[in-house]
Amino acid sequence: MKLRNIVAGVALVVVLALVAAGVAVAVSSGQKKEYAATTRILFEGYAQPELGTLGPGFGIGGDHPDRRTFTLGLLVDSRTVAEQVARNYPKLGYTADQVHSQINVSSVGASDLLEITARSTSRERALALVTAYRQTFNRMRRARERRRARVAARALQSALDQLSARLRFSGIGETMRAQIGQLNVIARIGTATPIVVEDAHADSDAVSPQTKRNGLFALLFGALLGIGLIVLRSAAIAQRDRAAGAPATEPASDWE
Repeated sequence: MKLRNIVAGVALVVVLALVAAGVAVAVSSGQKKEYAATTRILFEGYAQPELGTLGPGFGIGGDHPDRRTFTLGLLVDSRTVAEQVARNYPKLGYTADQVHSQINVSSVGASDLLEITARSTSRERALALVTAYRQTFNRMRRARERRRARVAARALQSALDQLSARLRFSGIGETMRAQIGQLNVIARIGTATPIVVEDAHADSDAVSPQTKRNGLFALLFGALLGIGLIVLRSAAIAQRDRAAGAPATEPASDWE
């Protein structure tokens, strides 16, 4: 390949890379900045403690830790919670769809620790959204478990009353009374789970747009595009020369 062709190829790669990077930086700079705020909660028991008092097998997810954590994550990241946030916090200015799309819930390693992340147009709005979401979920969960605990306690009490006198004061009766006592406690005060182990916080820097990263990716893409065009052009020239019956390389001189 002649030196002129090499220089032209290098120039093409550089120009395409710079143009792509410039476009990416310009587009990213024009986008609205987005900030993220996170908070972490810990589930020390099953998702249904009012049923867990009745013995093994009643809690969501059973004894499998990964399945239990995944299930708890789905409970937190629920559209029902998003709808309640939109109703309870109208000053945030978000619809239920917006709340649901701007909240993400993920597990932290192999644990029952869940991280709630909210994204918004400012650091303050992201903090307000993630705090409102966590508080709403906790209130909804506590009200739900207290209500179910009352129902379960009444059912157990009814079953206890129907036992014969001999069974009522046997080990079976003692177990049922102990379960009723636990359920009555949950019905009055709840279980205080999940526990807030990390309050809401947000970094001062925006999480998007990531202008530097986008510019670098675009630079690499432009360079690869230029190299690809050079390869395609060389292949096209070689194919044209073969079709015309011309040698693809310089013929050997008489001195060789």
